[in-house]
Amino acid sequence: MPRFNCCLRFIGSGLLLIGMALPAVAASDVATLAGLRFSQASADFSGIKDDTGTGVGVVLGVSYPTFRVVADLNLYSWDEVNTRTIHASYERLWQVSGDWQAFAGVFGGVVDLELGSALRGKDDYQSGLSGGVQAGVLYPLGRGWQLETGVRYNHFSVEISSPALDEDVRLNSQVEVFVVLNFSS
Repeated sequence: MPRFNCCLRFIGSGLLLIGMALPAVAASDVATLAGLRFSQASADFSGIKDDTGTGVGVVLGVSYPTFRVVADLNLYSWDEVNTRTIHASYERLWQVSGDWQAFAGVFGGVVDLELGSALRGKDDYQSGLSGGVQAGVLYPLGRGWQLETGVRYNHFSVEISSPALDEDVRLNSQVEVFVVLNFSS
């Protein structure tokens, strides 16, 4: 867990720097957001079979009129492994029609790859880097609630050894569809 905590501090520092570089806008145009994230993902592994898994996470961020900066923590369950990701993202917002907004952005962060009990060896988990792109739509539900759905592509750089296998387990990439229910103030 020490590596994961170090990565949290690194991402927090990055978000602080991004916040200082953001343009000045009226306070009424800035909204904070927090939400719950649910996803279905398909991952490309080396060393074990490719797999489909589910994820749950939390989202925190700040939304401006034309963009938003968001951080998310996600936990994914697969057949033979588990993963944890923390990402910081920048997303551009466009008004589509009526209340609908489209978004597209880039993100980066860290991933923890944890082997299941049948594959565990000396190391329980290994941390690595993650980055990718995402896009989707936002729809306000009223009274500050908002529903968002989209697609995300992750590329990973993480690998771990398992004495139960002849080769290392590597998480290469992941494609996921997600739904987020968030509250914006």
